[in-house]
Amino acid sequence: MKGLLSEPTTSRVFISPTKTNGNWSERLHQYQRCLLCPVCNASICRLKTSNTPKNPGRQYYKCPTRDNFFKWADEVNPNQLIDVPNCGGCSAGACRVRRETIGPNAGRILFMCRVKEGEGSCGYRVWQDELEMSTSSQSTNNCDDLLTLLETMDVKDHVAMRQAAEATFTAMDHLPFGHQDFKNCVNELIHCASSLSEIEQSMHTNDSYQRLVEHCSRERTRLEEINCVHAETTYTVTNKKKHLKDLHKEISSTLDWLFRIEAELSCFDVEMRDIELGMEQISRDKEELEGKYSIAFKELEETKKLFERKEAEFDAAKAAYYRARALLRG
Repeated sequence: MKGLLSEPTTSRVFISPTKTNGNWSERLHQYQRCLLCPVCNASICRLKTSNTPKNPGRQYYKCPTRDNFFKWADEVNPNQLIDVPNCGGCSAGACRVRRETIGPNAGRILFMCRVKEGEGSCGYRVWQDELEMSTSSQSTNNCDDLLTLLETMDVKDHVAMRQAAEATFTAMDHLPFGHQDFKNCVNELIHCASSLSEIEQSMHTNDSYQRLVEHCSRERTRLEEINCVHAETTYTVTNKKKHLKDLHKEISSTLDWLFRIEAELSCFDVEMRDIELGMEQISRDKEELEGKYSIAFKELEETKKLFERKEAEFDAAKAAYYRARALLRG
């Protein structure tokens, strides 16, 4: 109804007790989320849109009977909004609302037929807390009934499970409570049932499992053989690596020895070149000395011959001397 609209939300439906032919029964009714005027406690505030230059397009609540109540919609706490049902007796539209301020029911909210008494009202009256209790009980019953039904159904018949769940979800959508978590759990249960059914069916109809078992057994045998070969090869490789390491050490030691020998050879080469140079000089000196020695030897031979002649002459002169002295004495 224009003038009684609340903030832009999706209208929901709930089950409320109605009186028909003197008996209370259950009917589905639309409800609207509205703000009850906190000043008069008897009027649903109208949601309007500001057209002022300062707040263009900004929505606000205003009491239709009290000009002194005004509040911006974006400043309203969501807990201040209430769910106002349509009349459960004549379906004339959103109920009139009144918050009791005095007496034993002070603070309670009463929903009444939109048509005033004496003007054709159906007499529908229900307290908000009783209505919420009724809808909460209905929600719990719907959940319990669905769970009981799903527990008795065969997991293979997941299509029927889905249909039963959708029917219950449709009924629960008519209640002024959120049940998304419950829906998610039920959908997950049905999804698991569907997967379980598909897996079970594939296990019975597909003989590939046994073939896979045999194949796996053969591959396991081959794997064990390969593991043995791998262990032996690993042991051999380890020993070879150790031996190779020892050889590297021996090669390194041999190379060090060769380097030392090569250094010594280099020193020997230098020494040999010095010795050869000295030998050449000695050879030249030897030749020179041999020449000098040959000359000296010849001179010695000549001197020796001369000495021998002189010695013979000396001996002859000496003998002549002794003869002459003997003659002189005699």
